[in-house]
Order: sequence, then structure tokens, then C-alpha cells
Amino acid sequence: MKIVEYSHKSETSSVGGSVRQLPDITTGLKSQILGTLDWVGMESIELPVMVEFEGKKFFLNAMADCFVSLDDPKAKGIHMSRLYGVLMNHFISGQSLSQKSLEDVVQQLSVSQLDISRSARLKLKLDWPVIKTSLKSQLPGFRHYPLEIDCIQTPETTEIKLAFRVTYSSTCPCSAALSRQLNSENFMKQFSHKETVSPFDISQWMQSQESVVATPHAQRSVAEVQLKTSNFDHFGRWIQLAETALGTPVQTAVKREDEQEFARLNAENLMFCEDAARKLQNALSNDNSIDDFWIKVSHEESLHPHNAVAYTSKSQPSN
Repeated sequence: MKIVEYSHKSETSSVGGSVRQLPDITTGLKSQILGTLDWVGMESIELPVMVEFEGKKFFLNAMADCFVSLDDPKAKGIHMSRLYGVLMNHFISGQSLSQKSLEDVVQQLSVSQLDISRSARLKLKLDWPVIKTSLKSQLPGFRHYPLEIDCIQTPETTEIKLAFRVTYSSTCPCSAALSRQLNSENFMKQFSHKETVSPFDISQWMQSQESVVATPHAQRSVAEVQLKTSNFDHFGRWIQLAETALGTPVQTAVKREDEQEFARLNAENLMFCEDAARKLQNALSNDNSIDDFWIKVSHEESLHPHNAVAYTSKSQPSN
């Protein structure tokens, strides 16, 4: 299939062998309502994005939001089709997504509007695929991580923000303590009347259904992380960093030995939402490539119909 590159030239059509100029309201008509606008553009544009990871290149489906500022108060509007053309020319060419390529395409967005726009913005939303292995059996599984890249370019600066989401398990420390108390009382009820008890008998009883009278509640939880960085090429590493800090990321393929290990990790990483937020805060604070970060953790409580939530950031209150 032949790909025709988008052009910003004046549009014409042919009728009966003659060529005629098509009207351009955006350029030829001044607005009767004056004023500048922060952003004008399009949302949810379907795009193929070429990414490179661990030496391999592959396309990912993405949704793009692109905008330019309208700085000429008399201009009727922006040239929407030019924004679309810039995106198609760039991404269909198969250029790998990188910090430089992202900055280049955002600059082209504002240039395409000639002198009516000075700033531009491109937001890409995609799912980052990762092959995971189970905790003990090492079976492969597949995970998709929602990823959002937001690049804003003004005459003064270029700012890139990366946002991603990880899902993990959180077991309530309070519920764990209350469960231990009930299980301890149950143990005393079972053995306090005996002068001596063999370790074997205790071990056998501990593995019986009767030994457990309470278990702590746990829930699937979500951490939303936004990073401000001058180098976003390592987002796969940052996802791994967040999951390692939390200690209990959700699993894919699971055999019994994997589920047992997951139960052990949950007991080792009891956490309120405050604990989860601080774990991520400490991990990200130690990464020098991150200029700033914002974190929201949500524990979707199994005890309550509402969520337990915590926010934190590196340099300013979370918004």
C-alpha cells in the first residue's frame, strides 16, 4: 500500500477538468469573538506506536490526545487536520518512541499552525506488555500495564510526565493482629490442659482446619504513579521498581507452590495504605532520574464498601 504524506498546502479539487480552490474558513475568516485559548485539539486518536525494549522493536496500539494553544485572539480556529497529519507522518513512519522523537513530534504540532500557536501537547495512552514468571514454578504469564505519556512544550520549556498503574495485594495489619489473637486463644483452649505436648502433635494440629479460627482480610489494591522525568526511556524498570517496593504484585500463572509463596509474601508485607504509599515514596526518592513524582494508592477494602486511599509526592502536595 502506497502511503501519501500529509501536506499543509492549500487544498483544491477537480471538477469537470478544472481545478478550484477550496475555502479555508480557519485562515480566511477572523473570529467575531476574541480571545486566546489554553488548548485546542483532538482526543482519542488511534495510533500505532513503535517501541523498543531490550533490543526488540514492536508496535503497540495507542490512543493519542493532541493539542496546541490558540494564541492569536483573532484567529477563527486551529488547523485540526494538520495536527492529525503530523501524527500520521511521524508514527506511521515507524520511528521508535523515545524522548527525542516525542519532543520532535510535539514541536511539529505547534509549527504546523504557523504563527497562531506557540505551545503544543501530546498525550499517549497505551498498554505496556510484560511477560511475568510465577513465584516458584517459573511458569510464564502475561500482564498489561496501563501507561500514559504526557509531553507539554512551551516557548520556555519541554516537560514530560509518565503515569502508570500497578496492581498488588494488601493484607491489613490490624486484621492480622486480631486474627493472631483469636488463633492464639484457640491454641490455648486446645492444649492448656495438657502438661506436655510434642512438637509433632502441635505441627499436626496446626495443619488442621480446627487450628485456624480467623484469617486477616486482604484486598486487591492499586497504585497510580506519575513521574516527571527528563528521561522516560526506562518505564519498564520503573514498573518493576514499584512492584518490588510493594512486595506483593498480583500474579499470572499460579500453581499451589506459587500460591503458598504469595501467602508468605503477604504475611511478610502487611500494609495499610499509608505503608504502601511510603514504600513507593522511598523507592522513587532514591532514583536520580526522577525529577518529581505523585502517588495515589487505593486499597479496595473487603471489610468496607469504601476504599482506603493515600496520596504523596516528592516536592509538593498531591493534587
